[in-house]
Amino acid sequence: MNYSYECGRITAGQPLFCNFCGRSYDVKLCPRLHVNPRIADVCSQCGSRELSTPQPKVSLAWQAFAFFVKVALGGFLAYVSVAVLVELLTELLTEPRVQNALIALGLLLVGPWFLWGMLPDWFRKSITPCTPRKTRREVMGGVEGRHQCESNEVAKTMTLSPVLYSSRSEDWETPQDLFDELHREFAFTLDACATSANAKCKRFFDKRRDGLKQDWTGERVFMNPPYGKEIGRWMNKARTEAEKDVPVVCLEHARTDTRWWHENVEGAADEVRFIRGRLRFGRSGVPSLPAPFPSAIVVYRHQVGGIR
Repeated sequence: MNYSYECGRITAGQPLFCNFCGRSYDVKLCPRLHVNPRIADVCSQCGSRELSTPQPKVSLAWQAFAFFVKVALGGFLAYVSVAVLVELLTELLTEPRVQNALIALGLLLVGPWFLWGMLPDWFRKSITPCTPRKTRREVMGGVEGRHQCESNEVAKTMTLSPVLYSSRSEDWETPQDLFDELHREFAFTLDACATSANAKCKRFFDKRRDGLKQDWTGERVFMNPPYGKEIGRWMNKARTEAEKDVPVVCLEHARTDTRWWHENVEGAADEVRFIRGRLRFGRSGVPSLPAPFPSAIVVYRHQVGGIR
């Protein structure tokens, strides 16, 4: 269930907006109806930048009825107001004793005119409970089955994206299928930046055996470094080790606008393979939602034979 701060009421299920006041909850939809947090600028599943806030749909019949009611009431109030004004002018000129009564009647019309001006908002809130609603599950059910999104996945999207962008958690695991494909090509012997839980090679360096302080000579290195503030040091380490004839393959987020990219990748790497779509990093073998950033494979090849 969701709570609306505008009307203070709770809507059962997982609706996209409140059944009582029509307020949209903190979600955005892309053209393929993927659910994203309100703060998102790019869809976390397909990368689309065309995000919009879902709004309740009012049927054409309700819209026509609302227009008719507004026009009818407006015409009636206009007729009464003109009649009162004409009567007021007539009585002012002929019977001064009724002036106060007519003035009071005119003031009473201010209230109905004010209510008439508020009619669209009142009418919307009144008919909202009568309009059909679709839950997140129903919306996603209309798309391809693999794009279905439960409410708990929406919560993960809102919480995982900031974590993946930051350095607060640096133990995200490389997708196994991606590593297997690279391993068949490069035959890795060392995972230079790992933990005992997510290491991809028998030989690996963890935080205790800091890979930044180790010599990688004689190894074929795979590296998925932490995407925090230390990423520049890791990429510099990969580049300098490659200059000593050590083949290094790095899985990076494709931040081509950063200083570390231009200093250690642009013009320095032998090959950069941009990955189509978004990778699903995970923990303990359980994949997460798609990452909120693009990824790339950066390759520093052996310079004296073997791979080149």
